Amino acid sequence: MINFGTQYYRPPFPNQKYWEDDFKRIKDSGLNTVQLWLLWSWIEPKKGKFIFDDYDKLADIAEKNGLNLVLSTISEVQPYWIEREIPDSYMVTNMGHKVISSNRNEIHFGITPGACFDHPEANKLMMDFIEKTVTHFKNRKNIAGWDCWNEIRWNVQADGYVCYCNYTVSAYRKWLEEKYGSLEKLNSSWLRRYHLWEDVFPGKFPPRPYTDMMAFQHFLTERTNRHAARRYELIKSIDPQRPVTIHGPCPCYNMTGNSHMEQALNRGNDWYLADSLDGVGCSNFPMWWDQPYTDYVMAMTAIASAARRKLFWVSELQGGRVGIGFDVFDPVPPYKQQKWVWEAVAHGASTILFWCWRDEVFGTESSGFGIIGNDGMSQQRLKGIGITAKTMKEYSAIFANYKRFTPKVGIFFSPQSYYLHFSQESNAARVLSDMRGYFKALTVKNIPCSFVEEEHLDELKDIKILFIPRANVMDDRTTEKLLDFVNEGGVIFCECETGAWDRYGIYRYPIDRHIALATGIQEIGRRKIEDKTIKVLFNKKKFSLKPTQWLCPVQNDSKLEILSNYDRDSNIISMCQFGKGRIIFCGTYLGNEYDKQRYFDFENFLEELIVVFSEENPFYVNEKSSKDFSNFTHVVAGRSGKKNLLFVFIPEIREKANLIIDLNFFKGEKVKDLLSGEEIRLKKMKSHEKLLSLTRGELGIKILIDT
Repeated sequence: MINFGTQYYRPPFPNQKYWEDDFKRIKDSGLNTVQLWLLWSWIEPKKGKFIFDDYDKLADIAEKNGLNLVLSTISEVQPYWIEREIPDSYMVTNMGHKVISSNRNEIHFGITPGACFDHPEANKLMMDFIEKTVTHFKNRKNIAGWDCWNEIRWNVQADGYVCYCNYTVSAYRKWLEEKYGSLEKLNSSWLRRYHLWEDVFPGKFPPRPYTDMMAFQHFLTERTNRHAARRYELIKSIDPQRPVTIHGPCPCYNMTGNSHMEQALNRGNDWYLADSLDGVGCSNFPMWWDQPYTDYVMAMTAIASAARRKLFWVSELQGGRVGIGFDVFDPVPPYKQQKWVWEAVAHGASTILFWCWRDEVFGTESSGFGIIGNDGMSQQRLKGIGITAKTMKEYSAIFANYKRFTPKVGIFFSPQSYYLHFSQESNAARVLSDMRGYFKALTVKNIPCSFVEEEHLDELKDIKILFIPRANVMDDRTTEKLLDFVNEGGVIFCECETGAWDRYGIYRYPIDRHIALATGIQEIGRRKIEDKTIKVLFNKKKFSLKPTQWLCPVQNDSKLEILSNYDRDSNIISMCQFGKGRIIFCGTYLGNEYDKQRYFDFENFLEELIVVFSEENPFYVNEKSSKDFSNFTHVVAGRSGKKNLLFVFIPEIREKANLIIDLNFFKGEKVKDLLSGEEIRLKKMKSHEKLLSLTRGELGIKILIDT
């Protein structure tokens, strides 16, 4: 069964007078789950005194209404007594300033960022809270699972880069010693002459030396991963039967570093979090963030890719109109909201929780986010939720056994390249934009893909072609695995300066880079872009592509098939055989310009590469292309038992969609739409194709299966 529900309680909101009626309405809407925030500051207002009475009452009301519970342990909103009890537990900024904790604006009670969890006594008190809380609730029969760290928050309102306290700096040095084994080996790798570990300090601020900055960011990522694993182990030791997951504010690729003093990936790496826990999730507020539809699909794809064979949750999904400050935002229509829900299901989500049931009342988020909130569309949303809930319940066995087809196309995700870019520019936005450009192009063409993280390359076993955008950092082990992948028949498409730095932030000359050493082919250096487009010829088809930042031509060589010339002696895009596979070199960055503005030659070029090298046949939608990244019909395919499923998402600007699909995808002459119950006839076109003509309908969603 899919846990389909809503967040309800962030104490002391909503007021107790609403509880009985709200839970009845939640049940009547078709939702089956409520989420409660178990707030450390609220539960333990006095050290050692734990108060659960309001939560107990809510849990009783949920049980009475047949509703499941997802319980979130919110230990990052800390009690007021924490720094009084442990005076040296405060965080310290990169400038050496003590962080003064304060109330968090939208939570109303409890301080952030509070004590540093590297302080042993503070960490013990935090874990004591989790232990007491899980022990208190573990015997409740209707618990669907635990969310052990909400949005992986730990530095909110720190007012600077953190943490540089003595405890964290000591933990950083210990982490380095674990990784390198000795100070001598660290010196050898970093090209330094440290005499004592006490001389090794975290990177302070971009663009100080890359080595120190990159190492400290990597430490912060692993520190988060390890702390999450400790929370998981504690909860599972008390309640071993229930799943324990975690979720970030977004997929980790979006954590590029920003003006809120976030360092790149400082809230962890989704792939490593999934390694340690029962699953991983994310928050998503598409209309708050003004996302094109491709960005939402990218989030679902990334979390599903990180989770792999574990649980994938959409832990917070926008319930109603955004309420932020004194601005007004658009209401949330039901057709958009249910598209978000079913897109998540199509990618394998087992839990989907809206944020939240009622409009909020505290601080900057006042007046917003409620499913039943006052944006004029609450009744329409409840109707859409009811349709979805009824379908989930009626066909629960089908969705329980559903698996999205494993893609043959991958996009490489490099945390180390994020660390490098942050070390120079205070963010890794260029890397994200380039990667997102490739994803958008594949998605509008309905070519399924997965994200492949640089240290989880076992997932390459299913991939035929891997796109590697802006992987400027690459170590020996990663490159060896990529070359093994190519040698066995895979194809990689890599952009300029791939592996130009090692993971210590040390620059490699072109001749010393791994791919150059393996193939003998090397870049000749950066050149300014003179023309707005580069001309490409591949498989007897011509494409005009838009370069970004610079050109890095590659020396011509008899081993190369040249796809785009630079001058008489060098080229911009070329291809060479390596073992059974191929390496394609692209001497610029192609995703960034496409990310800004859709243009058809880039997506057509990628499609041609994929059709030639991966045997992946995209679902073809016969519709007029739009420059908008939201106005396209999106298709996701999978299987449940012995039957194929096809999820089709038709944008509101289109009344119909015509799909051309493989003759054998559906075995019969008709398919059934699980949402509407309608049966739709397939029309045979050619010996290997069928035509599926669909009318959009009320929600613009079709879930098709053989009759």
